[in-house]
Amino acid sequence: MADQYAQAYIDRTRDKSRESIRAQRAFLEDQTGQFSARVDSAERALAQYMEQEDAVSLDQESSRLVQQLSTLEGRRDELQIELDMAESALSKKRDELGRIRPRLAERLSSGLQAELSQVQEEKAKVSAEINRVKTRNPDLDPRAGTPRARDLRQLQRRADRLERQADSLASEYVENSLAAGGVATGGGGEEGEGGGGISYVADLQRQIAQREIEVNGLRAQISTVESRIEENQLRLRDLPTQSLQLAELRREKQSLEQTYGFLRQRLQEVRMQEQSEIGFAERLRSAGVPGQPVSPNSQRNMILAAMLGLLLGGGLVVLREKLDTRIRAPGDLEALGEQVLGVVPSFEKTLEGEFNGKKSLKIDGKKIRSSLIMLTSPASAAGEAYRRIRTNLRFARPDADVRSVVVTSPGKGEGKTTTATNLALAQAQAGKRTLLIDADLRKSRIHRYLDVPRTPGLTEALYDAPDPADVPSPADNLSLLTGGEEVPNPAELLGARRMKELVKSMEEAFDLVIVDTAPVLLFSDPGVLATHVDGTLLVASAGETDSAAFEQAAARLDDVEAGRLGAILNGYDPETQRGGYGYGYGYGYGYGYGYGDEDLEAYYEDDSDPPTSAAGRVRAWWNGDRG
Repeated sequence: MADQYAQAYIDRTRDKSRESIRAQRAFLEDQTGQFSARVDSAERALAQYMEQEDAVSLDQESSRLVQQLSTLEGRRDELQIELDMAESALSKKRDELGRIRPRLAERLSSGLQAELSQVQEEKAKVSAEINRVKTRNPDLDPRAGTPRARDLRQLQRRADRLERQADSLASEYVENSLAAGGVATGGGGEEGEGGGGISYVADLQRQIAQREIEVNGLRAQISTVESRIEENQLRLRDLPTQSLQLAELRREKQSLEQTYGFLRQRLQEVRMQEQSEIGFAERLRSAGVPGQPVSPNSQRNMILAAMLGLLLGGGLVVLREKLDTRIRAPGDLEALGEQVLGVVPSFEKTLEGEFNGKKSLKIDGKKIRSSLIMLTSPASAAGEAYRRIRTNLRFARPDADVRSVVVTSPGKGEGKTTTATNLALAQAQAGKRTLLIDADLRKSRIHRYLDVPRTPGLTEALYDAPDPADVPSPADNLSLLTGGEEVPNPAELLGARRMKELVKSMEEAFDLVIVDTAPVLLFSDPGVLATHVDGTLLVASAGETDSAAFEQAAARLDDVEAGRLGAILNGYDPETQRGGYGYGYGYGYGYGYGYGDEDLEAYYEDDSDPPTSAAGRVRAWWNGDRG
């Protein structure tokens, strides 16, 4: 079956290749018959005239002139026949290409065509001038030193230069024609119908380009020959009437005989070409019976699939690493040049395990947020992390006493309020008199975390500074200044001199003042407040905060010369963030964040006095029993 298809395709290509040759043969046969009749008619007319006028022959000059005209007219007729054949073949090729790919033939025109036509026309004129010089001076040696020889050499050099230029433009025109059709010269296979394979289309486009070049060259040669014919006809009119008539008859007879001979020669060549045309396809070898299935090749496909999978997998990993600029581990903060004061592990599993995922707990009539881990689960890994931050904060500036701190973050939802509140609770549990100020007047929330009234709060304190002893204390050693009433101008209020005086007065009454503020990249409040305190903590959320956003937030704080104490990574899960980091931070104190709550519970189980339940621990601390 494969051999039959191959043979049918070969026959098809041979028939398609012979179509244009058959058309040329039919045209030449028709022209040969016509010119044969015209030659017979010309011979009879010449014989009749010579008999009537008793004319025998022409003089030498007239004979030479008639011979030149006959040769030129014969040459013109030959060129015209060649042009007609070339134009006919070009038209057929364009029609065939248009059927295969509609509107493609129109795209083959090029600006090079006009330039090539101009060069070919100029080349034809130079060649005609060389022939004229040689005809008039048959014994002229181009290597001689005479003026005519020098002129002939210049004409020959110019003809060679034009020949090279025409060849270069022709090659470029062919390549541009192929590119216009979007077909590579080495293509193969089938496309569409009617012999429209890629290789066939490429060959067809090349033939069209070459035919166009041939047509332009023939037109240029015909134009040059016609110019020389006109010159010789003017000279022929100077002859006597009888000689002129005899010369015209002889010229016509000789011209027709020359053209007739040319047609017979071309017809013979085309007939031989038709028989020798075998198409552009050939069978390299016959199809054999396969010993195994050609497709699918399971082994090769598995190897390719494995290699492709590895490449795609590796590429996706690299791409993800390049595109994902979020901060995921402490090392990402260190890479930004930050001092990491602490890493707070995610306590979602703790809240889920101990409080069934509840967001708040009802204790002694108060609705406490379960995310206040220093109250709800102080023995957890997160609670230990806040105590480590408390310790590291003491040594953040060994040569200075930090009495007030602003806690902020680049954007919303990154845990700054939870961090500020838990850090304040950790300080209070260590016996430090701590004041927590809710300065996020855009979205005050700390009063909800501890279930206390929002007013009176910070906005009222700025207009009527309270006595430190009168500031509400929701827990032992912890005082809370809530946000207070909403105001239309938080930035101006927080940047006022009264805010700075309030912070300074509270620093004298408390061991540490912690100020929770709005996000740095959203509002200008943190930059204003940072100038009123001793230091600033910048909180990042693991897997959420973008490194570029963190850098921009740090830069804004540095612009106002805020004393940045370091960074805190919040919500870190070593099991999901890049394979589990083990980090130890502190001064003379280390803690591995690869450990979770289970390890801490196992540690407490070894103690002879196991810890009480979570609710019991909260109730005891809330009532002031810190023993």
